[in-house]
Amino acid sequence: MPKNGRALIIFTALLACLSLIRITLATTVTTPVYLPLVALAKMPTEDGLTRPTATSTATSTATSTATSTATSTATSTATATATSTATSTATTTPPDPCTGIYPIGIDTATITGNEFNNVGVDPTDPNEYKVLSNGQIQRRLYITDSMPGGFAYLRWNESFAPGGIPATSGQALVNSLSGEGNYGSGFEEAPWPAVGTAPADYPNLPGALNVGDWVWGTPGWKDSTGSTGVPAALDAQIVTGRPMILPIYNDILSTGSNIIVHTSRLGQFVLMGQGKSMGTPYLDLIFLGDADFSNLCPPPQP
Repeated sequence: MPKNGRALIIFTALLACLSLIRITLATTVTTPVYLPLVALAKMPTEDGLTRPTATSTATSTATSTATSTATSTATSTATATATSTATSTATTTPPDPCTGIYPIGIDTATITGNEFNNVGVDPTDPNEYKVLSNGQIQRRLYITDSMPGGFAYLRWNESFAPGGIPATSGQALVNSLSGEGNYGSGFEEAPWPAVGTAPADYPNLPGALNVGDWVWGTPGWKDSTGSTGVPAALDAQIVTGRPMILPIYNDILSTGSNIIVHTSRLGQFVLMGQGKSMGTPYLDLIFLGDADFSNLCPPPQP
């Protein structure tokens, strides 16, 4: 083959290789590759003629530097502090020491020790004296103004009750018997009667109900004031069943229109019933024993 033909073949092959390289790079590298131009140099031939010679100077530097620095710093600090302080203190508050005291005097002749006796009861009437299933004794007491053996309504003040109403009125008695009573609104001892000599320290606790005090009584039965009167107030006490602190007296005197009783004890009672028998009011009571003197605070003077 002549030399010129071989040179043409070589040149054609070179171009084909370069095209193949370009196609390969285009499919694998996303960065464009630019090929240099091919310069034809003159080369001397055997016949002395000058023929174009393909001189390929291809400098292709394809530098693909892909630096992907992904720095992901996820710091999740979850601090949950739940402080729940639930303090439940159940404190039973003692009753007000000036409450629960009522102006009903009980004759000491009906009590022996710490329970009712059956002295003077009608043996034909089972309601006058009965022993309950729990061993407690219930006794029926009838109202009295001056005779022993029953109970007497009292009053805490000589002339005027709280609110300025007459102390001997039915309304004053109703107020003193209602709810927890109104002893704390003021208490006045009755003076020592002329039949005896008063102790030098009488009253030893002025303004406070105490053993040895003479207490004012309320004349009359005071049970005719209707449904809002004394019977209604007593019925409310029966429903609640609260212990009632009542004076126990060992002497009762009439001084004109007034009655006074001498306190020998203070007892706790539960009122079980009330009513009338042959027109005379009565109370059905259970005696629980002596009352705690610490419950009797000296109330303020009116």
